[in-house]
Amino acid sequence: MVRLHTVAGNGYGSYNLPMIAVFRLMHQQYLLGVGKADITGPVVEINFMGYANTSQVGSGLRQRLYSRAFIIGDVDNPNDRFVYMVLETQSGDTAIRHAILEALTQLGDEYTVYGQRNIALTGTHSHSGPGAWLNYLLPQIPSKGFAKSSYQAIVDGAVQSIKVAPLEPCSWPPQYRNDRG
Repeated sequence: MVRLHTVAGNGYGSYNLPMIAVFRLMHQQYLLGVGKADITGPVVEINFMGYANTSQVGSGLRQRLYSRAFIIGDVDNPNDRFVYMVLETQSGDTAIRHAILEALTQLGDEYTVYGQRNIALTGTHSHSGPGAWLNYLLPQIPSKGFAKSSYQAIVDGAVQSIKVAPLEPCSWPPQYRNDRG
């Protein structure tokens, strides 16, 4: 008989895992890295990635926008890893993703491990950041075209967030420290 352990789900219920699988998951080491970099780009006289409102134009900076890279790898095979990227943009974009992949190949051998199969690119769905960076026609209409500076800021910051994510061994579950004495 296999003993099952109920694991809390994501709000849509829970699921059962064999106890041996839970034990293995909870007593493994991983390589973990987290990086953050600025992707703000131009903030004045550029249309926001908003609601197709041509009068929604930037006039200054309230707060910066960032890319966050979360890298998870196998301790025994460091080349076996993936990157989950979260951009504070309206969405992910194929042109941005392709440019990130191209930029990583330009960085040398250390970054050849990253490619089409192991980078996931997402956006927070923010409508308050600069627009004009999508490669599709419909979102370019209210932005009055494509702005290379906006696009390049996102690409450069996303690549930088991967570069500054140091991969370090980490046990699961993480060991928390109580600094309160």
